Formats: sequence, structure tokens, C-alpha cells
Amino acid sequence: MKIPIYPNLGTWLHFRLMVTSPWYSFSLGHRQYHSVASRLACLRPFDMPFRAASAGRNALNKAFPLFCTRYIHRSATTLPSPNVALPFVTCCPPHVRLVNLERCTPTACAATLSMALRRRMLSTAVAERAEAKPLRPQHRESFEKRKVPVSAEMAELWTKLISMRKSLMETTEEDMQYVWKLYCQLYKENRSELQWLRPKNINTLFRLLYMHSVNSLGLVKHLQMQLTSLNLKLSLADYQIIMETNAKVDKPQKARAVLYDMKRDGVVPTVEIYNTLIKIYVECNGTRIEIAENLVDEMQREWGLHPNTQTFMQMLLGYLSPWQTVVDEKRVRHYFAKLMDIEEKSAFQKTIENVTALLNVVVRWRRYETALFMFEAVMERGLKFKLAGWNMALKACAGTGDMEKTEIFLQRMTEDELSPDAETFKALIIGNLTQSRPFSGATNTRESLAPASSLTGLDASIKTFRAMLAAGFEPDTKIYTSFVEAYMRAERTPENIVILDRLYTAMISDLEDPPALGTFERLVEFHIKRGALAEARRVYYDARQRFAIPFDSGMIQQVKRLIMRFAQHRLMLSATALIYDMLYIGSKPNSRVTCSLIEAHAYYKDMEGARQLVEVLREHGIETDNWVYGTMIFHYFKLDDVRSARELYEERMASGASCKPYVLRQWCNMLLNGYLKAGNINAATRFFNQMLERDQVTPDLVTFNTLLNGYLALGMNDEAVRTMGMMEVRGIRPSMYTISILIFAHIGQQDVKGALNVFHAMPHAGKRPPIGALTALILALFRNGDVENAERIWAFLKRKEAVSPNVYQAMMVGYGQAGAYDKVRALYKKMRNGDKFTLEEGLRPMVEQWVAKDENKVV
Repeated sequence: MKIPIYPNLGTWLHFRLMVTSPWYSFSLGHRQYHSVASRLACLRPFDMPFRAASAGRNALNKAFPLFCTRYIHRSATTLPSPNVALPFVTCCPPHVRLVNLERCTPTACAATLSMALRRRMLSTAVAERAEAKPLRPQHRESFEKRKVPVSAEMAELWTKLISMRKSLMETTEEDMQYVWKLYCQLYKENRSELQWLRPKNINTLFRLLYMHSVNSLGLVKHLQMQLTSLNLKLSLADYQIIMETNAKVDKPQKARAVLYDMKRDGVVPTVEIYNTLIKIYVECNGTRIEIAENLVDEMQREWGLHPNTQTFMQMLLGYLSPWQTVVDEKRVRHYFAKLMDIEEKSAFQKTIENVTALLNVVVRWRRYETALFMFEAVMERGLKFKLAGWNMALKACAGTGDMEKTEIFLQRMTEDELSPDAETFKALIIGNLTQSRPFSGATNTRESLAPASSLTGLDASIKTFRAMLAAGFEPDTKIYTSFVEAYMRAERTPENIVILDRLYTAMISDLEDPPALGTFERLVEFHIKRGALAEARRVYYDARQRFAIPFDSGMIQQVKRLIMRFAQHRLMLSATALIYDMLYIGSKPNSRVTCSLIEAHAYYKDMEGARQLVEVLREHGIETDNWVYGTMIFHYFKLDDVRSARELYEERMASGASCKPYVLRQWCNMLLNGYLKAGNINAATRFFNQMLERDQVTPDLVTFNTLLNGYLALGMNDEAVRTMGMMEVRGIRPSMYTISILIFAHIGQQDVKGALNVFHAMPHAGKRPPIGALTALILALFRNGDVENAERIWAFLKRKEAVSPNVYQAMMVGYGQAGAYDKVRALYKKMRNGDKFTLEEGLRPMVEQWVAKDENKVV
């Protein structure tokens, strides 16, 4: 018995949508849709729900196969030009029989048309007199089954691509290079055989280039151009790989251009394609979120695609990204509402799990207020969170700093018949440790885990920690790490240091769960600041040897500081061991660290050890710079080893490395000083000439002062006079240090008159006088009985406000030896009352004896 069927509302609606679709222009004048389309057009409509129509979606190729007499193997994803009028056809194999319409239901009719529209399963035929470029044939059988002769290279490429498709992750770069070489050889010599590549083979080749090529972007673009020139159409998966390749090298604009290529080639994008592009823009440090917003609108406006949960999730995370300095709460709430509208249609269990995972990300990004809003919004929709969701809410509350609100959430959780677990205790402990306001209302019961409000945050966390142990939960490394961080910020009392040491031992007890490197770094810094260098070294070795944590620049910097502190305390074994340990892990000490070790070696007069250290650093590729050379030369000079200092100087000059002129001048001055101190006048003279002629080093005031001091100390007055002449020729004015050298030299040679002439000749305006030299001159004048000139120098120093305790003492000693006790008493009284200077211990008894005498000798 034949049962008549009638079109319902869904049937006519979907048929109308197909006819008016922007991608298809149906020509009803053609009769190639046979009797089925005619029968459908004559059916009488009646009401039928849309979901009922969707129930028959599996009947697409069973009930309504419409034969296309032309291009029966046309690709389902290929669209013709929208300007060509085409008949309504569906591509099917020729052997498929047409099922009798009388046995179909209205539900099947509507479902068939609905799925044809939704999945774009419409093929096309070229209208009359319309020219179309022949498309690539879709081979359903390989060239082997069709017995088509191909070259050995093509057969090998085919076999390689088929075998690699199942194990792309295990494929090496060498395998990829071999396959790419085969392909390039075929394209160059026999490109017609590449027509036998099936879509899966092409996609495998794209994926190989994407995953295992260094220049993935260039090769993928090159492959795309070659396949286009061969008229081989790319699939959606191929275009997605091209997009991801552009994103891999941070070229979002190029990735978006792939979408235009798809439109040009007539490939309809899907929601997944748009999601890939949206993800690319969202991950651009949050600066392209507006473009991602436009893509969401574009996929709906131009293609009629409906965003899914992945779309809204990506947009939501884009607006909440840590790169966003200010959160757009309006857009966040909009996308979260859209996400929840879709999630509510899924299973309850899946929705809660998805939202909990989202809350975890938002809390990790420290968007605590947004996390609380999401939590409350889900609760208002009637959904109930499990314990993991409540723990996320507690972490968000603790992150906001409002621990009283955290207690309220804890109470709501217990009212929901949920018992706290280890994560709950962790949230409460870490929340108290990082906030100044602790919980209120404290017991260790299930109803309230919060300590009293009179306690500090640290004390509250300790009480919650005890409640956690009483409940039978084991603390993890995160809890111990938080306590360690808190005690590092606490007062450095002996008791707290002992507690910190016990907490540190507990923190590193779990080898499977190591602490963060930042905690080790702050611990090293903490111990260095309090002077516990051994403890700092222990923390360093625990991080490197116990947990094998890769170091960053911050930790390396702390280790360098530790080495310098060891060197300052002359603990050479510890400092040297850390240096070799740094070299072992591939880190290079800087010049500051090296110089500190050289100074420590020089303290023990072990310059040979310093030279060995420099040679070891050179073997590890660390070049000796000017700072290290200067430190070595300086300490050789201090140890009176001028020969070794000269060797280092010549080594540096022979290396040809650039050196600033003032640095070379400092080295030359030290060498000159060393030669003159050793009394080697000939060597000093030769080196001075070499310095001027060969090395082209311009002498400065320090150079001439060094020469003057050396010549005068050796009694070489003629050389000193010649040096003064050279200073005058070069336009170098003597400094007060030069005046001091001359005064001391004349006094040392018992030439007080010459020293006094130097004083009268020196410039008295602007500069601070040489107090030490003038003090020595005052004593020399008193010894020669020239009290008048001594008092004149005294008055000069008082006028310059350059009176020092040594000047006072020199005047009192001079007056006392001359018998002028009244002047001694006057100076002594003024020194004690006005200028508040103190006498040296050796002079005090003698001066007090002069003060006590009544006799006064007229000077």
C-alpha cells in the first residue's frame, strides 16, 4: 500500500533556503533534477518541528540521490562562480538507485534538504554555454589498481607518504628531506604523475613540512604554489596547515590571507578554520583581539557559520589574557553568556567540567574578580559545582584579599554537603600567607577552618596547617614553599631562622615535586644578605644537583654574588669550587667575579693562583678583558713584582685588542711607579720613552707626579727640574699633589727655604691647600726658629678653613718647644671647646705638662 506524503513547514523552508542561497543560483528551466525535485515541489506542506526534521539526516544518500549527468565526480567542497545559473543536483555514483518516494516520510524529506544545506553537500553543473576550467579528478583507486604505469620515483613517493601518515610524530627531519627531494624531482622531470596524488597524500606532505622543516613557511608556500599550478585543489585540512604554519612564525596577516585564497579557490571555510584563525590573533599578546572579534562576525555574516564553544572560549581567554592590562568586563560577560548558552545544551557533567577548567585558567592568570563572577553566574543557572569548582572559587576569593568573603564561600561549600580536601586547605593557607587580613572565627571543625581575627596571617596559616594535618591530609611542596616565602619576609629572629630551616628541609623532601626556581633564587639572596654564605651555597647545590633545575639569569646572578662574597671573606676554596661549578653548567663568570677572585689571591700573595685561574677561564672561552688585566697589573705592582706586571702589559699590547687611552695611561703610570720605587731609573726612563714613542700614550698629570716623586726621592733634582719643564711645555699645570711632592722633597733634603719658596709660589686661590705638606713645613720652620713664617702658614690654613688636628698639634708642639706656654694653653683650650679636636695619645702627656706650666718664655 502506498502511503502519500506531504511536505511540512521544514521541507518548504529548507527548499526555499536552497533556492535563495547566496552560493547557489538554481536554474529551474533545466530538467536534470528528474522527477524527485518535481515531486517535492508538488507536495503539500503541513507543520512539523525542526528537530523532527533533523532526525532523518542519515537519509541523505539513501532517499534522495539526484543524478547529475555531467561531472558526476565533482568535489563536494568546490563551488562554482556565483554568477552562473545552475540546476539543483546532488552528486552520487551512477550505480545508486532512486528510492521510491512513496516510502519516504515528510521527516526524511525535510531532513535531507536540511543536511544538504547545512553540510554544503551540493555539487554543480555548468550551465549552457558556460565555460569552466576542468578540475582535478578524484581518484577512488590508486594507480596500482588501475594498472597505470608510473615512474619508480612516483611509486616510492606514494609508498613513503602512505607509511608516514600513520607515524608523523616519529618521522625525522632526514625522512622529510628525502620525501621532499622525491617530490621536487617529480615536479621537475615528470610533473604529470603528481596528478595521482590523493588528498591524503598531499595533506601528509604539508604536515611533514610543517612539523619537521626549519624553513616550514617557505616550503609550505612553495608547495602551495606548485600544486595550484598543477590544478590540484587543496582541502580544508591543507589550508588549516598553511594557516598554522604562518602562525608558527608569528605572521597573523599572512594566515588571514589564506582565508582569501580559500575563497578564490572556491573552498568553503568551516568553523574550525575560523577558530584556527581566531586563535592566531588571540595569541598575539592580546593586541589583535579586535581583529578576532571581526572574524567572529564575518563567519556568521558571510558564511552563515555558527560559532561553537571553542570560538567563544578562545575569545573569552583572549579578553582575559595576562597581556590585557585592563579587562573589558562587558565583552567577557557577553562571551561567557554565549558559552553557557551552548554548554547548557550538553550534558550536565561536561558543562561543570568545562567551566571548572576555565576557572582554573582564569585563577592562574589572577583574574580573581572575573572568576568569582563566572562562578556565581553558573550557580544562578541552577548548576552545582563539585569540590574542584569550589576550590577554584576559594582561591579566587583569597586572591582578592578579602578573607572574610573566603570564609563565607567556605560556609556555602559545607552547606552544599562538600567536605574540604587538600586543595581546600591549600587555598586557605596560601590565601592567609599572602594577605594581611586573616580569617575570622576559628575552629578546626568542618564548619569553620578559619583562625581567629586577632591572629596575623602567618599565625592563621599555621593554625589551618594544623587542621589540615588533623584531617589526615599531607601537605605538598606548594604549601611548604608558601611558608618558606612567608618566613623570608618575616622578622629575622633566631627562632624564625630555625623554623625556616625546618620548612626548607620539608620543601625539598619530595623529589618528584620540586619547588620553583624563583624560591631557590630568593633563598640564596636571603642567606647572602644575612651573611649565611654556607646556607646560600647549600640552597644552590640543592637546586642544581638534587633537582637538576635549569638555571635562569636571575639564579646565575645570585651565584655570582655568592662567589664575590666568598672572595671578600677570603674563603678561596668555596669561591673556587663555585667558579668551576659554573663552568661545568655552561655559565660564564663576568669580569667583576674574576677580579674579586684575583684580589683574594693577591691577599694571600698568591698571584700564581690568580694567573692559573685566568688561564682556566681562557680555556673555557672567556676572554680576559682590560678590567682583569688592570687588576692583575695593579696587584703585581702592589707586591713589587714589576717584571710580571710588565709581562702582562706587553701581552695585552701584543694581542692588538682595543684599549681606551686612559686605561693604558693608568697601567703605564703603575709601571713607572714600580720601577722608580725599586730604584731602577734606567728601566723607568726606557719605559717612559717607549710609552711616548711606540705605544703613543699621552702622559698626564699623574704621570709627571709619579716621575717627580720618584726622582726627588732618589735625590735626582736635575731630572725633577727637567720633568717640571716637560710639564710646562705640554701645558700641564701642577696640582696641589705636585706642590706636596716638592715641599716634602725640599724638607727631606733639609732645604726649608726651598720648601717655603714652593709655598709662596703655589696658587692660593680656589684649590684646597696640601694640608699634610704644610703641616710638615710648619714643624720644619719651628725647628729652624722661623716662628713668623710658621704663624703665617697657620693663618693661611685658618683662612682656607683647612685646619686639621695635625695642624693644631704641630702648632702646639712648636710653641711648647719654644717655651710659649700661653699660646699652647690658648690653642689647647680652643681645640677642646671650639673645634672639638682631640690630641693623639702620645702627645697628650707632653701638651698637658706645657699647659700646666706658669712660666712663659717670650718667643
